[in-house]
Amino acid sequence: GQGDAGNVDIIADDSINLVRSAIFSITDGQSDAGLVSLDAGRQIRLTDNSSISTAVNRDVSDAFNIEPIGNGSDIVINGQSLELVGGSQLQALSLGTAIPNSLDELGNPLNGNSGNINIDVSEVVNISGTRSGILTLSGSANGGSGGDIGINAPLGLSVDDGAVLSTQTF
Repeated sequence: GQGDAGNVDIIADDSINLVRSAIFSITDGQSDAGLVSLDAGRQIRLTDNSSISTAVNRDVSDAFNIEPIGNGSDIVINGQSLELVGGSQLQALSLGTAIPNSLDELGNPLNGNSGNINIDVSEVVNISGTRSGILTLSGSANGGSGGDIGINAPLGLSVDDGAVLSTQTF
């Protein structure tokens, strides 16, 4: 696609609950992903393999496509607490390139950066269970940078039972 993905902004006076659900802003090629923002007066809870994602993908089936890839975008979470359980994830991704180590005419990599994930809660963040986690990734042969993960949780952060926090570039 040629256009950027739109933003997703969700504001709730009380809680936000996702059960076997997804919220995403995803695009392909030169376009940029949009921001995903959740702001809740109380808890934000993702369960049963739910996800919130921003991503930009590249169609690797065209080996001669050397157009630049766009940038992923940020995920911003504000609330009283955040819980990710049962394989649920927050993920900001920039994936794929057609030609390894491709550079534009100025010598810049043709792959974009993933977005950042910023969490600001007044109480706790709990991440629990296999495949549950917070991930940023820029994956390609010449890729851009992986994003940052920032967590402000004055009453604690718990990551257990196989859950992960991960920033990667490969």
